[in-house]
Formats: sequence, C-alpha cells, structure tokens
Amino acid sequence: MMSGQMLFRGLVISLAVACLCATEALAGIGASEDVGNSSTTTEYNGGNGGFEIIEDVTYDPGAGPWIKQLINNPSGGPIVSGFRVNIMETLTNTGTRSWTDWHEEILTDTLINGFPERGFLFDKNFLNLMADYGNGFQPLAEITDYTVMGMDYVGPGSSNENMGLEAIWIFFEPHAVIQTGDTLKIEKQIFEVHLDANVWQPGEFVEIAQYPTIPEPSSILLAAASLVFLACRRRKHP
Repeated sequence: MMSGQMLFRGLVISLAVACLCATEALAGIGASEDVGNSSTTTEYNGGNGGFEIIEDVTYDPGAGPWIKQLINNPSGGPIVSGFRVNIMETLTNTGTRSWTDWHEEILTDTLINGFPERGFLFDKNFLNLMADYGNGFQPLAEITDYTVMGMDYVGPGSSNENMGLEAIWIFFEPHAVIQTGDTLKIEKQIFEVHLDANVWQPGEFVEIAQYPTIPEPSSILLAAASLVFLACRRRKHP
C-alpha cells in the first residue's frame, strides 16, 4: 500500500504539474472581447517602413481586449496624412481554445472641425492573411477560408481622402480556424486621416484594440455587445 507520505508527495507533484500546464496554456498576451476587464497594452516602434508585431496570444475570458500602440519612431520624421503604413502581425495561439474570429478596432481620435473623429483608419482595400497549421505558412483566400466585416468611417472626408475602416472583423471558416499552436499572419495598412490639420508626428501613437473570439454562446453574445459598443462610439454631430 502507498504510505501517507508517498501519497502526499504524489499529490504535490500532481498539483505542480497541473499548475505548470495551466501556466503554459495561458502563456502569451491574454485577450477577449469583454471590454469590462483589464487590458494588456504593448508598444511597437515603426515609421514609413511599417510595423512588425510578433506575439503569442491566448483567449482569456478574464482579460479585456489587447491594446497595441503603434508609435511613429521618435527619432524619425512625420508621416503625412493619407500615407499607407504597413502592419505585419504574426500571432501564435498559445491558449487551449481555437479562434473562430479575429477583431481589430481603432481607438484613437482626433478633432476635425471641432468634433472628435477617428484619427487613423485601416485601408479598406488591403488585407492579406496567411496561416501556419503545422506545415508552414499558406495564404488564406477570402470567402473560401474567411469572411471580413468592416466598420466604414462616416466622418468628414469619408467620400474621398478618408475612405477607410474604423474596425476589421475576420471570421474563419470551420476548416480554417486558428487552433492551439497555429500561427496567423495578418498584413494590413493604416493611415493618419486628412482634415485635422495634423500629420502622424514622431512619438505619436495610434491605439488599436484587438482580440480573438471562440465558439461559445457567451462569447458570441459578448462579441455582439462589443460591436454595438463600438457602433455607439460614433459621434452624432448637430
């Protein structure tokens, strides 16, 4: 028979292994669609040549959206309004749940004609996706592998210089979900808006909220609530 001491030692070892596994499962940046939870904020320097982001990410229902700050290099020069700056993100799912969606929402505002509007926008005609499901990166095709929904900017200049998106939501088809250990590459472009008498100054940053979602009814409801919240943030001017 196992002695009490041996049983205790075995229990301690089992608990230690369980804690280690839990820690590994939650390694990386935790994020979810729940805007009521605390968020992790990370910073990345870049410039006209673009931004590169490489991170491990896990869906964590106890976390809020991950906030990334893209900083125009303080030692560089200003980036003119409308200039498309490339963003390349390489994101590995280090959590225990598959991602069915990926969401990105610009938070930074500026003043145009005295009213707050989005200070930066995503190029609505530029989005490239690749995924590594264990056999190297493969390009993903819209409609076949994923669909995209965006929130159009509707402020001043939205019919010309400021044609762009405030948010991008990517929905993966069942065969293309990002499972544990898979890596997603997202290439998109962002620009500083016109009409605010400003450019993207050195040291100035844009904040973007982003998060994965998972296939659970509660997650779907929270994601819907998040979209409503974002839509309500659009300013209504007299």
